[in-house]
Amino acid sequence: RLRAHHQLLRDNRHDALSFMALDLAFARKMVLGTHNVALELLYNTVERLVEQNPLARPAFLTNPEGTIAVYEKLLDLLDQRDVERVRNVSRGLLTRLDRRLLDKLDPTGITRGAEAPVDELEDDQHAARGTSRGVRTEVS
Repeated sequence: RLRAHHQLLRDNRHDALSFMALDLAFARKMVLGTHNVALELLYNTVERLVEQNPLARPAFLTNPEGTIAVYEKLLDLLDQRDVERVRNVSRGLLTRLDRRLLDKLDPTGITRGAEAPVDELEDDQHAARGTSRGVRTEVS
């Protein structure tokens, strides 16, 4: 199901509204696959904010090729069924995708605060690993 949805994203990458709707739906499927209620509630808020804010729409066409490529890598990781690898690699992939998006939307960096280097983010995430126990990360 996720692969078919990914193909729809690819097919609609030049249509901002369709791509936005498909991107949000893909993210929802990924979130639901975690079986994490807190993440789902957070996602619901983000989805409403994006859908109700017309200024968010251009962001979905800022880097569709990058989004499609990152999702492809995530799907490949999920196919390997290595939960730790999915967890570790996906963080880096999504962090880089977000940074590229922010750089394109705000090249001066005025609206962003200081960001921690990726190495620090990974170290913090490893230190907090114990807090994520019991959370399933498989996607069906």
